[in-house]
Amino acid sequence: MNSVPGPAVDVPSNPKLPRWAMKPLRYLTLGELADALGYLERNRPEDDVLGRALAAELARRTAGDARPDNRQSRRPWPRLRLT
Repeated sequence: MNSVPGPAVDVPSNPKLPRWAMKPLRYLTLGELADALGYLERNRPEDDVLGRALAAELARRTAGDARPDNRQSRRPWPRLRLT
């Protein structure tokens, strides 16, 4: 086990990078994820690992939207009609 911590990683402050480039994956919005995938395809198509991670996160988040939400239409008990 390595008990000596490694050097701190300096993140370069590049004004040309998009704003989402410095965010962790879980904090990106759906639009930012789509932008990141497009940017990656145009500028770094060889970075397969990052592309797969972005695509998986985008698919995970949008898969929940594709399923119908039956919570509004389903009631926990039948409504009684009093006439």
